[in-house]
Amino acid sequence: MPDTPELVEAFGYVDTKHGPSRFPVARITFMIRAGVQAVCDYRLGPYRSSEVAHFRAMWQHLRRGSICIADEYFGSFYNLAKLRQRAVGVVCELHHRRDADKLIAKGRKIGASEWIVPFELSSQRRKEYDDPSVPQRLRVRLIRVPLGKKGTLWLVTTVLDRKRYSRLSIMRLYRDRWGIETRIGSRSEEHTSELQSH
Repeated sequence: MPDTPELVEAFGYVDTKHGPSRFPVARITFMIRAGVQAVCDYRLGPYRSSEVAHFRAMWQHLRRGSICIADEYFGSFYNLAKLRQRAVGVVCELHHRRDADKLIAKGRKIGASEWIVPFELSSQRRKEYDDPSVPQRLRVRLIRVPLGKKGTLWLVTTVLDRKRYSRLSIMRLYRDRWGIETRIGSRSEEHTSELQSH
């Protein structure tokens, strides 16, 4: 964006490995209705603002019975638990700090490459959340997705109804999310080109 005093005041610069950015940088978080691929809300703030805070500010758009597809960054214990309380399912990648093998050891196999496993809330996180409505334990489905030479992708979902949502359908839901991200970038580039041509 242009390096104007107004934009610098609103968004600020960003520290990079090459030093401070030469122009202000914003952070934007979209919430998209996947079936029609329409943006139903977004939050725009300084780059230092939190995508998770943006995400939680848009929860009012998540209707009961809907499923939220997100990356691992949004798959915290708090988000999973609070959205379940709202009767909203979540499908996300397993956070890199959680060990799939340790979860499986404490869980129960329910199908090919699929388990019900417990997420435990640490005392440190409970203090951080400061929310007595958050449970101590959360049961989730852990799904292994083989990626050939690229390794393994682990998905977590609070959607436990396997008859309605099979392992394959959960995998497809998450796969479709990547297409949405690509289209957002494509539309942004098209919009930039339009601005440059006018």
